[in-house]
Amino acid sequence: MKKNTLTVFIIILSLLSIGWKGFWAKPYYNTTGMDENGNKVYAGKVPIDSTRAYNQFKLGSRSEIAKLNYLLDRLNELEGFQFRLAGSYFDKEMTRFGIDWVITHRYKKKQDAREFLRQQIASFESAGDRLLIKFPDGSLYHALSIILNELDLLDETYKAEETVHFLLPAGDTVIKTKKGKK
Repeated sequence: MKKNTLTVFIIILSLLSIGWKGFWAKPYYNTTGMDENGNKVYAGKVPIDSTRAYNQFKLGSRSEIAKLNYLLDRLNELEGFQFRLAGSYFDKEMTRFGIDWVITHRYKKKQDAREFLRQQIASFESAGDRLLIKFPDGSLYHALSIILNELDLLDETYKAEETVHFLLPAGDTVIKTKKGKK
C-alpha cells in the first residue's frame, strides 16, 4: 500500500511542477493552419500568381530547392510578421538569415522540401516550445502548418497554370495540354 501511495504522490507532484493548467489546457496558438471556417491560412498575399516570389519560381527550375527559395522570397514580401522560438521573437531579416544558414548547411541535393522543413523545424523545437508565426493581428500559428500551406498553394497554383483546358465546338470533350507544348 505504501508503494502505491508514494507513486500517486509523485504523480501529483509531477503534475503540479508542469502546471495543472498547462497539462490540460489547449495550446495558446493555432496548431492546424486553418481559420475558424476551416480555410487554410497563408502568411502572404493570395492569390500568388502576381507575386514576385511566384514569378521567380516559374522562371527557375521548379525543383525542391526552388520551392525553398520561393518560401524565402515569400518571407521577404511579408510585413508586420514575427517568428517566435524559445520565448524570443525574430523579425523577417533575422529569420531569413537563419533559414538561409539551415538550407546552406543542412539541405541535401534533391531532398523533398516538405520533409526537409519538417525535419529542420522539429530539430529546433523542444517539448512544449514550437516555432510560431505571429501575424500582424497578434494571432499565433504553428509555423510548420503555415509553411506547408504556402507550399500547397504554390503547387496548386503552378499545376492550375500549367494545364490549359480547351472546349471543342463539337461537344463536351476537354483536351488538356501543357502550356508551351502542342
